[in-house]
Amino acid sequence: MRAISSRYSVDPRSPEPLAADSPESDFRGQVTTYTVSFRVGEDDTAVAVGSGDLPVLATPRLIAWCEAATFALADQIIQPGRSTVGTRVECAHERATPLGALVYTTARLVEQDGRRLVFEVVAEHDVGQGRVAIGHGRITRVDVDPEAFMARLPHPGTRM
Repeated sequence: MRAISSRYSVDPRSPEPLAADSPESDFRGQVTTYTVSFRVGEDDTAVAVGSGDLPVLATPRLIAWCEAATFALADQIIQPGRSTVGTRVECAHERATPLGALVYTTARLVEQDGRRLVFEVVAEHDVGQGRVAIGHGRITRVDVDPEAFMARLPHPGTRM
């Protein structure tokens, strides 16, 4: 994984985000919206990830980019030393995106209940005619203590 900001990372086969992370804050100064942008490359296609046979943006890659926006936003909200894990994804991928297009994924915090954070996500592409919606959904993440979380993982070869 390669680091994009202090804690955000993406799959090494995925292109670097194109623009600096772009958070938006509310009147209290809390970051409530976060946008990350990417350019679709060969490794991001349905052919490359095995989810189809056409050279267009793969749905699994779009979902990963939406999750990246939620992770980056959650990192602005949670306490230092904590992390978040994804627990639920509901996404619609409604428009094909060709190689070379810019994709913007935006996460907006819509609910916070204790350690549970719920985000609405919107994905747009720009193929030279302005931004057009290509997908949307909701992603839930949970605030965790990284050490405690990792300590609870089963080790290969042990019984649960």
